[in-house]
Amino acid sequence: MKLIVYRLPLLRASVLLLLFSLCPIARSADILLQDIQGNPISNAEVYWIHDGQAEKLTPQAELVSTQSSLGVLVIRAEGFQYTGLVLGDSTNAKRVLSLRRIGEPNGERYQTQAYPLDLELKTRLRAIVESKCWAEVKATRRTDLAPYAFQFLGHMVPVQLTEYLDSNSVDENSAGMGRQAAIRRLASSNPTAALEQLDAFKDPMQRSMMISQLLNSLPPESPIASTLELQFADAIRSIDQPALRLASWAVLAEHYIQCGAEYKARAIAERHLEEVQKLPAGGWSGFPRSLFAALIVNEQPDVAKELIQGIDTNEKARAIGRLAFHAQDPKLVFELLSELDKGRLIGYPYTTRAIYRLAKNYPEAAFENVQIIAEAKHRAWALGMIARQLSDTHPDLARKALSDAVGEIESATAAQLRTFISPGEILAGLLPIAEELSPASLESMIWQSVWSAVPHTRWSDGGETFSLRMEGVAAAVARYDEELAFALAQAIGPAIRTSGQFAAKDAINQIILQKPESLVAFLEELPFTGPNVRGIEAIAQAMVASEQQFWEMVSQPRFLQYPTEKFEDH
Repeated sequence: MKLIVYRLPLLRASVLLLLFSLCPIARSADILLQDIQGNPISNAEVYWIHDGQAEKLTPQAELVSTQSSLGVLVIRAEGFQYTGLVLGDSTNAKRVLSLRRIGEPNGERYQTQAYPLDLELKTRLRAIVESKCWAEVKATRRTDLAPYAFQFLGHMVPVQLTEYLDSNSVDENSAGMGRQAAIRRLASSNPTAALEQLDAFKDPMQRSMMISQLLNSLPPESPIASTLELQFADAIRSIDQPALRLASWAVLAEHYIQCGAEYKARAIAERHLEEVQKLPAGGWSGFPRSLFAALIVNEQPDVAKELIQGIDTNEKARAIGRLAFHAQDPKLVFELLSELDKGRLIGYPYTTRAIYRLAKNYPEAAFENVQIIAEAKHRAWALGMIARQLSDTHPDLARKALSDAVGEIESATAAQLRTFISPGEILAGLLPIAEELSPASLESMIWQSVWSAVPHTRWSDGGETFSLRMEGVAAAVARYDEELAFALAQAIGPAIRTSGQFAAKDAINQIILQKPESLVAFLEELPFTGPNVRGIEAIAQAMVASEQQFWEMVSQPRFLQYPTEKFEDH
């Protein structure tokens, strides 16, 4: 579906075509910068994004010149809104770009585009994923794929995969993950068959883990939920190792809390707390200690804090975050979050989740806790989550949070820190919130996202990092400005990537930025091996997602996710 944009005459930063050259050979472009009253602007900073790089241009007076008429210009000027220009194919075009001062209204009104793939193409892509991947595994009798490959097949072809696992010597871990996925898929359509598959897990620990994951994925009203709870408890009792057994009890208690059976969770905590306190703090024992601490943090906060003392550094960051997420006293949340090591990235996602939840009942405390986060772009994401949480109940505070987030992006961009996730990707992820709370600011935020993903002087040579940063912005922007998104994609020359840490996010982005037919051809040629699976799985998930789910996938910066009411470790 094509993007529909409503423009009100004279209210938009307009591009006026003043002169066409008669010479068809030269492909330069001259752009005159002025305000909406026609006064020239001479203090602008300009980047020209083209051929996989961002080239800084120096305006001569108020005139900016490019060597070709292709690419994207992004412009920043003190006192003015961010803006830019998609260059076209016009030869020797001289244009006027009108900038708006901060606070001046602009007439841009966006109607966001729908899911970019039509039903016929989605069906075709899904058929390729289901049949080709499974056919390749069967034909080659593969048993050495990574565990997540079998997990993917368990979701796609649950019955066939369980039969395959029964008759082939697949690695125990890979087979377990594949069978778990198959059981989760079967639980909704054939609960009896799902329960029968549990017999394959003979080890009590493996069986308890399987049941806990299954319970976590099933609705409380599932016909097999009560049976699974009983089997879970039986499996836990058979686990010999104390730390593993106690951690499993804590997981079952958390399940009861999610189902509204807090009394059962309290009973588990009371029954096993003394045994947990006897566990050593270091090593793997820190995990059950932190789980039980989260169960009792509101009733016995001092005991909870004592339980996490001495836990190893990495696990302690998770433990503090877990406690802060479950704590209901804002003062306690602040105290806990203040203990997180500001220099370690591991603490920041937990901080964001806890602040998001805190904002629901204590918005002012949530704002205060944002300052605990050390890096500006991460503070921006936390403020965006506050805005999202408060949008229905406290719209004025939500708009303040969004405005503060934009200010933090300004700070992060100015700092030019060499980090993989750019401030532009963070800001682009907040565009759906801006669409709801402050549609008048959307156009400026879109261009600011592009500006903040520009590599600046440290990455003036462009390269892979720059392309990946700008790809994420382009995909998020596509919902609002299709022309800009595709111009950016063309300017940075994106390639579908299905290996590495961020393959899933990049694959989802490519559903928008690549022509659909090229995506089909790519899938038809891609072998179902190794790290490719993550990209294939991401494409498959995006194809079956609802429109809202799809655009949330696209809007999220790499490795960041909107927090949910349910705390999960990944």
